[in-house]
Order: sequence, then structure tokens, then C-alpha cells
Amino acid sequence: MASAASPYLPSDTAARLRHGEVLASVRERRVSVGQDPDGGGELFDVEEVTHPFAVVITQDCDLEQDVGARAIVVTAQMKEEDRKKLLRSKENGTLHNVLLVEAYDASTKEKGVGGSDIWKRVVQNKDERYQYLAPNHEQNDLSGQPIPALLLDFKRVFSCPIGQLHEDIQRGRTFRRARLIPPFGEHLAVRAGHFLQRVALPENHHEHKPGPPPALAAPTRPALPEPEDPPSGGGNER
Repeated sequence: MASAASPYLPSDTAARLRHGEVLASVRERRVSVGQDPDGGGELFDVEEVTHPFAVVITQDCDLEQDVGARAIVVTAQMKEEDRKKLLRSKENGTLHNVLLVEAYDASTKEKGVGGSDIWKRVVQNKDERYQYLAPNHEQNDLSGQPIPALLLDFKRVFSCPIGQLHEDIQRGRTFRRARLIPPFGEHLAVRAGHFLQRVALPENHHEHKPGPPPALAAPTRPALPEPEDPPSGGGNER
């Protein structure tokens, strides 16, 4: 039975992928494009990287809709109008990729993020770039093994084709381990969204030095139309 104090539950292999689910041994394929020096056009190189841990950050509603869309069955015997409607629903609800964030054993990253003052902010989840996840006990893990404290780096987000990810899970290449429960999953979603939506400023407020406002050009007024001459009178004046 899962501990009441744990932010995790074991992954459920009978259920779909979940937002905030911790996966192990996740394969990412990075494609780089270059030019053939002999003039043969573009060259594509694929580098495969395996992440010890990664966490799903695609939202649950999209993952749920993907399952429903893939369950839609379209047959040639259907009426054309019904067939087109189902095909649109299937296309609109199907995900092409799952969004994940790289996760590292936090004990290996303490010296890499800065001094002790920065690390203190990181483990308290007060640094916008990182999310610190508590270690998980083996009782709350599908594999029966503990998960170390994880450090998620929101600058290290990647996508994986959903078909490839499901296949890797079925073939035992990638492993579903545990998932965050409310409100820990929602906390992750809010912090990831905040980092990805942040706005770059030309300079920080605390670096701004007050000075005279820039000179503004005098406003120009639109030219008024010339008054028209009154029509020449052809009638009798009174």
C-alpha cells in the first residue's frame, strides 16, 4: 500500500500515460540537418540519447483524448458523411508526440547549478528553471525499486513520438515507474508552464537606470481640405 505521505503512486500499466509520470530509460532521437558537400542535397543525421529518467508534462486531458481518438473505428461500410466526421474526430484528438522533461539524480547536480545559496532555492522549488522532486520509496514504485530525488530542468524539454514511446514500453526498453498525485502533479504543471511562458525583458527592472525620457517628435496634424468656393448664383437675389 502506498504511503499517505508520499507524493507518488506506482504507475498503472493497465491505464494510459499520465501527466507527472516518471519514466526510466527513455529514448530521444535528435535529428540534425546538413548539406551534402558533393551537392547531393540535405543530409540527415539521427543521434539517439537514452535518458535515465524523464517526466511526462503533456497534460492529462490531451493524453485522455488521444486514447479515445485511437479507439475510434472507421470502416468503408459507413456513410461518407459519418466516415468523414469520425476521421476528423480521430485526427483532432490524436497526439503525435508526448512532451517530456529530462530528470537527473539530484545528488549529481548540486555542484552544477551554482553555490549553496542557489541550491537551497532549487530544492525549495523557488528557482524557476528547476523542479525538485522528493525521492520515491520502493513501495510506491511499479518496479519495486526506489527512485532518487530528481531534478527536472525545464530548459531540457524534448518530445517523443507517442507511437515510439508506447512501443518502447511494450518491448521493455522504457519503464513506467511512478506518477505524481494531486496536488504535486498540478504543482509541476504550473511551474513548467510558468517557465515556458516567461517573457524576456530588454533589461531587468533592478538594472534600469532612470534618465530623461527620449525626445518625442512634435505631433503632426492632418492637413485640412481647402474650402470650396460657393457656387455662382444663377437665380434672383432677395
